[in-house]
Amino acid sequence: METVARKTNEEIAREILQILARNFENIRVIEIRISDEQSSETDDGKLLPVTVVFEGTPKKADYRTFSGATRLTRSKLDESGVTAFPIFSFVTKEDFGARETS
Repeated sequence: METVARKTNEEIAREILQILARNFENIRVIEIRISDEQSSETDDGKLLPVTVVFEGTPKKADYRTFSGATRLTRSKLDESGVTAFPIFSFVTKEDFGARETS
């Protein structure tokens, strides 16, 4: 039986970035952070806390991408061996910087 190496948070973030970047119209993703608490578990399995830091003013289509991020990324992540359920938070670059300094 062949074992599959677990993906690093950086590898997962790159995959998510590739998927989301194709779907935004007026914003640019600056950074994607995967929480180290990746092992958070619920009755149904593991959670994957994802913070997406962006700049720009979202258009209507961008809000659809915000709300559909899990749907957009889940199957691709599953295909690549990431079975944890992604939970997304979107924050502007300015708000993220303020959070980091406080």
